[in-house]
Amino acid sequence: MSIFTESVWASVKPHTWKYRPRVKPINGILWHSTRGNQGYDGNTELNAFCNWMRSPNNYSAGMPSVGIAPYAGISTVGIGPGRIVQVVPDFMIPAWSSWQSDERKLSVEVAQSNLGQPIEPETIAECVRYAKAMAALYDFPLTRVFPTNDDTWVGMAGHEDTLQGKASGKSDPGDAFWTPFLAALNEEDSLSAEDIARIDRLERLLAANGIAKDLGKPEELTFGEDALVYAAERGWSAFLGLGLNQAATATNAANLKTHADNHTQGSGEAEHSHSQYVLKAELAEASD
Repeated sequence: MSIFTESVWASVKPHTWKYRPRVKPINGILWHSTRGNQGYDGNTELNAFCNWMRSPNNYSAGMPSVGIAPYAGISTVGIGPGRIVQVVPDFMIPAWSSWQSDERKLSVEVAQSNLGQPIEPETIAECVRYAKAMAALYDFPLTRVFPTNDDTWVGMAGHEDTLQGKASGKSDPGDAFWTPFLAALNEEDSLSAEDIARIDRLERLLAANGIAKDLGKPEELTFGEDALVYAAERGWSAFLGLGLNQAATATNAANLKTHADNHTQGSGEAEHSHSQYVLKAELAEASD
């Protein structure tokens, strides 16, 4: 039984500039939001998205003289309240939503008319259903990552997090998507939306300090100073579980910063230790 509630592929297929054959294996999902900026509800927004996917006016001439073929703004799927719409089949690359990520990812547009607009729970539920089905089908982790290379990352990322997205000033799908989506995705682990948002802030800070995050389970690594040191010492991938009883307090953060400020810097080893204390202090603050 297909996961799709409907498809616009029959209308898209004649527009050959909108897709390319997929030659690399699928290893993740790239999330976007539609952002038509009309203040629509999710269902109306998704209808407008589908109309644009079908439209022959969704066309850019590219630059054939330098090898850039005509293309469109397009995705693999669009999701709204109670609806999962196929735009192009998985064996085709949508050309484009965010190159190079499109080469290996399923590109998903989530119905959200305006920046910061709450996304309906029915839409979030369909996003979870789609993500779980695709992860099972293509064997990739349902873990949010922050790419340092748009071609090689694995898991789930937002357009805002890709190098191409950052260079283009993208902000989608944003926290209005990530917070409820990750909470719903991890519901079996009894993590609240607040807990998920807290973990997400920590993961962003780890990424900013050059520490990647791979798939793990909450019980694999407790949240707290020991976990942060463990990650910092190894420059290593870490999944931060949520042991609230071990969470660092603002006082701990202040003490850590004081220690870091007083720590002697000199040798490479000392500098490395100093950076660990600074990172621990920042993460302690982010956890509050």
